[in-house]
Amino acid sequence: MSKSDEKISMKQFFIISNLSKYRTQLMGFAILWVICFHFGFGTFQLPLINFVIQTGYGGVDLFLFLSGLGIYYSLSKDENIKSFYLKRLLRIFPYYIPVVLIVMICNEKPIALIFLNILTLSFWINSSFQFDWYIPALIFLYLITPFYYLLFKRKPLSVTFAITLLSVLLSFFAGAHFNIFIIRMPVYFIGFLFGFLIGHNYLFDKRKVIISLLIGTVGICWLYYNFIMLNSDYLWKTGLWWYPFILVTFPALLVVSGFLSLFKRYHFPVLTFFGKYSLVMYLLHWNILPALRTIRYFEKNKIIARVAALILTCTLGYFFQNIIEKGMAIIAAKQQKATLR
Repeated sequence: MSKSDEKISMKQFFIISNLSKYRTQLMGFAILWVICFHFGFGTFQLPLINFVIQTGYGGVDLFLFLSGLGIYYSLSKDENIKSFYLKRLLRIFPYYIPVVLIVMICNEKPIALIFLNILTLSFWINSSFQFDWYIPALIFLYLITPFYYLLFKRKPLSVTFAITLLSVLLSFFAGAHFNIFIIRMPVYFIGFLFGFLIGHNYLFDKRKVIISLLIGTVGICWLYYNFIMLNSDYLWKTGLWWYPFILVTFPALLVVSGFLSLFKRYHFPVLTFFGKYSLVMYLLHWNILPALRTIRYFEKNKIIARVAALILTCTLGYFFQNIIEKGMAIIAAKQQKATLR
């Protein structure tokens, strides 16, 4: 990289359009962070690395922000609600339903419980077995977004601030079970706002960058204080696990995307791979490590079990998604031929 290229790169480091340009790679970064957290890789001797990995649940906040950003683009190009819902259903349920069925059948769960999880109702009624909270929450956000968009178009900043304030206030009364989602709602809608800002070529100047980084620093300090000073039960009950990421998510993505922008000729194949298969990997990884630990060898060798689980997650995610996509492509081709006859 020449000196002139380096200067240009540094000028572009904090451009918010990087969030859109490197969205797939950022999704890859997010799922890797989540997997490292869930697989318990935070056992290093370095406290800083442990802290980063132990806050890996924040990868879900990155997902929600990037999802909100992408959903704004989708709605701004096509405001047809029916088309919007169909795209979202096809993006999630062809992957979600088979995984839920396999997990529920392997765990010998009753049919009623299987249907509750397939319909994503298990989280909302707090049933005895819940496959996941994230997909039900995401479906809920997708359901309300077209109607939210109608208000958002009138006063983007005011509406974003209002929904953020409403979510925070609601979290005080919702209880720990629902707080895992309600406290994250602002992150999704802030991502939606930044989709709007990027689409309108909003100038994110030096002053706004500094303010964003200061806000992110406050959030990180808050996170660190939580982990050092407060016990996990208190953090769970009060929602303090998640509140700081309202402040941290955007600055973190801004810095990571800025870092990626420095390497213009490198496409980050690992992050791109994880980003492309992020949803499927998220759905699969929950159950792979527990399944491996039922084998005596992996129960004794926990580090090997974690590495094996990561490899299996990548391998199964790759083949599973490609099989589903090929199947959907065949069905779409048959439907197209039928309509042409």
